Amino acid sequence: MGKKGDLSNFERGMVVGARRAGLSISQSAQLLEFSRTSISKVYKEWCKKGKTSSLRQSCGRKCLVDARGQRRMGRLIQADRRATLTEITTRYNRGVQQSICEATTRTTLRPIEHRLNATVYLSIVSDHVHPFMTTMYPSSDGYFQQDNAPCHKA
Repeated sequence: MGKKGDLSNFERGMVVGARRAGLSISQSAQLLEFSRTSISKVYKEWCKKGKTSSLRQSCGRKCLVDARGQRRMGRLIQADRRATLTEITTRYNRGVQQSICEATTRTTLRPIEHRLNATVYLSIVSDHVHPFMTTMYPSSDGYFQQDNAPCHKA
């Protein structure tokens, strides 16, 4: 079982409920599909402190690109849609005190809203491609070909 992050409050409650119902650590881990260590720690914390919620806000290093930096990066992308990752990183680093690497740029580009997802793609197909295909190929003998991009799999 790989590391999935913190358990939600509901999942922590399920752990306590399973242990209180008389299941062993191993049985609880198998039933809930959590690690034995997680089961043990959550139940021990509940026994000692009587709480099931996690006070950890987040883990890991703080991101160097905040909300303002994300907006700035979005503007850089809109200015030059064909810019490579290296070019975007270089342009971004010109205006900040603490520079970022290409991996940080790649990670930051993932939540930016200008990305095409399945919902937006399906609306484009229904609003534009479908009418175009019915106009150009009224006998329905045309083909619309696409690659296996994640948004195209919708």
